[in-house]
Formats: sequence, C-alpha cells, structure tokens
Amino acid sequence: MTLISSPLRVLLIPLMAIWLASCSTTVNTRHVTYLDHDFPFTLPDPVWTQKDKTVLQQVTLTRGGQRHNFNAILELKRERVKIALLDVTGGRAFDIDWTSSNLKVSKSDKIPDEIDGSLILAQIVLAFWPVEQVKKGLPVNVELEQTHSGRMLKNKNGTIMTIRSLGGNPWTSQSEILNRIHNVQFLISSNVSGGGK
Repeated sequence: MTLISSPLRVLLIPLMAIWLASCSTTVNTRHVTYLDHDFPFTLPDPVWTQKDKTVLQQVTLTRGGQRHNFNAILELKRERVKIALLDVTGGRAFDIDWTSSNLKVSKSDKIPDEIDGSLILAQIVLAFWPVEQVKKGLPVNVELEQTHSGRMLKNKNGTIMTIRSLGGNPWTSQSEILNRIHNVQFLISSNVSGGGK
C-alpha cells in the first residue's frame, strides 16, 4: 500500500535532504547536560511520568543582548519526549528526541553555536517537570527550593537560577527562567493542545 503519493514523495525527499544537509546531530547516551562545569544535570528516567500530552510553546531566549524566538511543539509520552523548535520563518531550528536510552539533538546550521538544544531541554525540564523528578538529577552541591511563584536553584554562592510562573499553572501560562550561570533569560508561553492540564 502506498502511503505517500509519488508527486508528494518527489517534493518531500529533497526537502528532507536539505534539512539533513543543513543540520548537525549529537547523541547523548548518558542523559547528562552541563549547565556549568560543576553543575551536571541528569535528565529524568523515565522521561515522562504524567499523562500523555502535546504542548505548544512560544520561547523567547535572550542572551548578551541578542533575542531569539522559537515556536515549540512538545510531545510528551512515558517512553519518548519529542520537541521541535521552529524559527520565526517556520524552519526547523532544533529536533530533540529523548528516550531512556538516547538523547538525540539535531540543530540547524543557521543557529548560533552558543545556543545548545540540550540546554534548552534542560531548562524546560527544570521548570516544568515534577519537583521530585528534577531533584533526583541535581548534583549534591545544588538545592531546589519550591516557592509560591515557582522554583529557585541554589548553591553555596547563592541563587543560580530562578523560575517564575506568571500564572497558576505553568503549562497554560507564561514562565520566566533566569539562568545566572550563563546570563540567559527564557520567556515561555505554554498551551496544552486540546485544552488539557
């Protein structure tokens, strides 16, 4: 049975080739991202423990006076988390495929080197995943404090990251993440597809 018509296949194959030729891919089997040289963060396993959901996000990343805007689609399932980040033109900026065995990040060559897809994933997990899952992945020298408006990550030198939810439920409102290690600010507006929580 033919799932894709011949004319459409002729169109899709070159487009896929262009995307593959203009991106780089990294594979991480240890599921560890480094927010700093002494701040390894181990991503949760299983990757997702809640009800399956699809989330649409608008992500604004500001660093060094430079602002980058992305539209993100998150597909969250217990066995796999998939995230696609699109740039303002609708082109693929990042594809993130995260399972218990692999973390694969594909990045468009148009994206600056200093913007790391695995670090974007880590920020999203730190802000949105259940607190107990996040705590398990933190190094011993970092503490997570839950506040009435969000979360704070601290080490012996003080607060290194603040996460504020600007509404009651971060999955249906705007969140602000200030990463003092890299002097990066994220503004993430979220909406669960289909109106779920």
